[in-house]
Amino acid sequence: MARSAREDYPGAIHHVMARGVNGRPIFYSISDRTDFLDRIGTVLCDTTTRALAWALMPNHLHFVIRTGNQPLSQLMQCVLTGYAMAFNHKYDRKGHLFQNRYKSINVGDVGYLRILVSYVHLNPLAAGLVNNLSELAVFPWSGHAAIVGRARPQWQDVDFLLREFGDKKTALPNYISHLYSHGVRIMDSDEPERELRDLLADDLLIPSNEVTEAGKTTSANSIDPSSQVHSGVDDELPVNPEQTFNTFAAKILEELDVSWAELRKPGRSRRHVSCARAILCHYCIRRLGMKLEHAGTLLNMSAAGVRKAALRGTSSMEDFPLLSRSRIPVPLD
Repeated sequence: MARSAREDYPGAIHHVMARGVNGRPIFYSISDRTDFLDRIGTVLCDTTTRALAWALMPNHLHFVIRTGNQPLSQLMQCVLTGYAMAFNHKYDRKGHLFQNRYKSINVGDVGYLRILVSYVHLNPLAAGLVNNLSELAVFPWSGHAAIVGRARPQWQDVDFLLREFGDKKTALPNYISHLYSHGVRIMDSDEPERELRDLLADDLLIPSNEVTEAGKTTSANSIDPSSQVHSGVDDELPVNPEQTFNTFAAKILEELDVSWAELRKPGRSRRHVSCARAILCHYCIRRLGMKLEHAGTLLNMSAAGVRKAALRGTSSMEDFPLLSRSRIPVPLD
């Protein structure tokens, strides 16, 4: 079947998504993320195209883009191909980095745009990359920080976006109120990623299979088998996230003298068990890009518990000596 043409024209607004093949990470370090932003920023500026919202996640990305003088398809092909080639060279790997071609949805309604911007900017909160809305305001890998006062990249059109929320006096307060009202619901939820997906599905009446980008990973239930058309990815990156998790977890548990039964037992536990949980939660979310619910199933924890433990595990992961022997690159964020 021939691919359908994408609806595009100067001034059109699109929700653009791309994810790693088989749900694998597409960013391992600060330099990876910086390289991607440099690439897309250069192309956006050169083509008078602008981003209205964006978020870089471990295994996928979101951009809300307003088309300029170059078709979106040409722009994204340039950015994604160039980044994939540089990533493969850096990590000495072969094969496809991104799963299929990027996905884009035309944004034809102001109400849709307002909800969508909140959805995109709340991705890091729902996935446990930040712990609260204050941390989201300074998180460097989404467009929210630029809107609320941090340095604005030249390619992010904050003024255009805020005009959709009101006049000069009311626009920023309206944007913050809109995002925070949904953010509080996410923080209070035992299933934050589901709460985020429902933000679009409920308010915009979009089919649930169109709203699966926040934290979607390699769970067998979350990947469309018909989309797995790429091959030739080398073994340097984890092929089976659960198998990779089990191998790494066994080493962590041996190092800390913790049993699987202790690890999965609910309630309070001794310090080494808590440390093991924090390290493994961090590993699942930051390294393997798992959904909170998926990691919670493996560790017998709630999604909210995984999110909190992952943040506690950040310092432990960076100091843990076993990582120097791991084949998986260590992100520096």
